[in-house]
Amino acid sequence: MPTTLPLVTSTRLNVPPQPSDPPSKQDVTRACRLKRDALVAHSYKQIGGEDVANVAIYEQQILSKAAEDEAAAVERVKTFVGEKVQNFVNSDAFTARLSDAIKPLIDESIANALKPMNNRLDKLDQGYGKLNETVASMNANMGQRLAKLERTAAITYNITCVAGTNMELRTVPFLDGTDPTVGETALPALKSYSDICNLPQAQLKRYYTGYLGRAPRARNMDELREDVADAVGCLARPYVD
Repeated sequence: MPTTLPLVTSTRLNVPPQPSDPPSKQDVTRACRLKRDALVAHSYKQIGGEDVANVAIYEQQILSKAAEDEAAAVERVKTFVGEKVQNFVNSDAFTARLSDAIKPLIDESIANALKPMNNRLDKLDQGYGKLNETVASMNANMGQRLAKLERTAAITYNITCVAGTNMELRTVPFLDGTDPTVGETALPALKSYSDICNLPQAQLKRYYTGYLGRAPRARNMDELREDVADAVGCLARPYVD
């Protein structure tokens, strides 16, 4: 079935027409261009992260379907040629006209004639393998860029929240892109400067390591709190008992 178009809430993006099944080269080009436009629009804060994620998933589905269709076409060609040659060689009319001395020469000639085609088909297989590697690399790079954009957006928003007294701070992902508040070892959310001050030492050190990329040195709790607050964009320091 055809790939479903991405759900995009912003009017800043021009969603392409419904792709064919399997996707055409034009569908692949349109999907790549749509993702590029989404990343640019997100960097200017014109669209949300959810729209970017939906567009990225759509592009991956189009690229995967296109690669699968090309690989299937290669296999169909190999099967078709092999069956035709085998049926011809095994036919009664052909066998009857060949002597035992001539048949090996014919078989060798056929094998030599098929070598260039087999070599080209093998190169096609290698090309599709490289395409899959390229798609995987693009997905990894996109994930890193999205994580960096998400971190930057959250920190920028938190700067406008002052200390989180009137507006709650947003969760800032760790340097590796993970959400510190999700999972079996989830940490409490930091919605204000007070939340940072109330963290136990063990949780404070985990936040420090996740945001600064290194274990804290022998420092007092106040300095650790200040570093974590700076890392999430909480720049104001209200009085805390």
